[in-house]
Amino acid sequence: MKRWQWFWIIVVVALLGAGIGILPAQAQSSITATATAENAFPNGLVFHLNASSSAGDITQARLTFQLVGGKARQNEPFDLKPGPTVESELHFNRQGDALPAAALVEYQMRIRDSAGNELTTDPQRVTYYPPGQDWKETSSGDATFVWYEGSQQWAEKMVALAAPAVERAAKSFGVDVQAPVRIVAFPDGETFHNAMPNLDPWVGGVTPKDTGMTIQIISPDPSRQSWNEKVIPHEIAHIVWFLATSSSFAPAPEWLVEGVALLNEPDNSQEREQVTEAARAGNLSRLSELRSNTAGTHDTAGLAYAQYWSLTDYLVESCSADGLRRLVAELNQGKTFDDAMVAACGYDEQTLYNKWYASLTGSAPGDTAPAQPQNEPQPAAPDSPAQPPVPAASPAQSTPSGLPTWLGPILILSGLGLFVLAVVLLVGITVALRRT
Repeated sequence: MKRWQWFWIIVVVALLGAGIGILPAQAQSSITATATAENAFPNGLVFHLNASSSAGDITQARLTFQLVGGKARQNEPFDLKPGPTVESELHFNRQGDALPAAALVEYQMRIRDSAGNELTTDPQRVTYYPPGQDWKETSSGDATFVWYEGSQQWAEKMVALAAPAVERAAKSFGVDVQAPVRIVAFPDGETFHNAMPNLDPWVGGVTPKDTGMTIQIISPDPSRQSWNEKVIPHEIAHIVWFLATSSSFAPAPEWLVEGVALLNEPDNSQEREQVTEAARAGNLSRLSELRSNTAGTHDTAGLAYAQYWSLTDYLVESCSADGLRRLVAELNQGKTFDDAMVAACGYDEQTLYNKWYASLTGSAPGDTAPAQPQNEPQPAAPDSPAQPPVPAASPAQSTPSGLPTWLGPILILSGLGLFVLAVVLLVGITVALRRT
């Protein structure tokens, strides 16, 4: 074989190696990291990071996390000293609505080095359980029941009560529930308030907005069964309502927020009797009283809630179930409540109240108070002004990036071009060898 033929064979082999070698280069990352979370109840969560880079110093790391089923996403920077290997931890100490007891938290970390490489860790989860108890979870459909006192059989009955309640509420409001709602059960008031110490002593449960969960006193005691059957679907409706109206700017009136929750309960015969008696006695509340949370004492609160249910039930009857879903959609378009009512049902809140009052008493109400002023729509504030939330990585793997995104296609085309050129040269050499 002639020398020039050997020369071209060497060139072809080199080109093949270069073309193949370029293609996977962008999938490599110089950063490795370990991310963990520690439950430090009642003082919050502690996130730990250990990261190294073979291409330079680790210069920046950020934590992104949110409650599973919630809307708000937190974005916090780690305080670290740049170096080839770093260890750092971040304490999240906020309590109450920001981090309720037994919350399920999903988190990721994004790390950068001085060479411009980035690594986003896989999503991981940690549960903020109060210590000292054997916490358990059982799920059905779009509901998860969390408890520690009571049998597995009892818990399965509770989640069997919760799952259809989620389905009913989601259908009523026209929303797709993306993650199972969490119902956290404490067996008594003492354990509940020990876990949620910032609440007033009279509070027996809480459903923080935009968390996808409710924390309640739910006991396996058979004498509490009727309460459990009311409170679980009631609070689930609040969770789903918050999800359904998460894009709205103007608040819905109190009678509707509580009314849709009461409608989700299995039996409203008691509310019906209370409203019928109040109408007969001339004790129906004015619209201005039903708009805001002014239920009053324990004795008057029952009648107020009964009217919330009755007015909401009349809304669904007169405007239809589709009308309620249209109302939710109109609120999410940024309209005031009255404008949303007109768009969805063809009449405003005062007209609805007048019709409801007349249906119960046979006469027009004496109260025709001016409509409650609605808040003007305001733009939503970003979660973190300093830096936008980190997009969630694929659960299957981390998302490293060692090169600018615009350079990737160029490298791929270059590699393919070199590969094609090498194949053409190899074919030409083969033909030449056969002729000689």
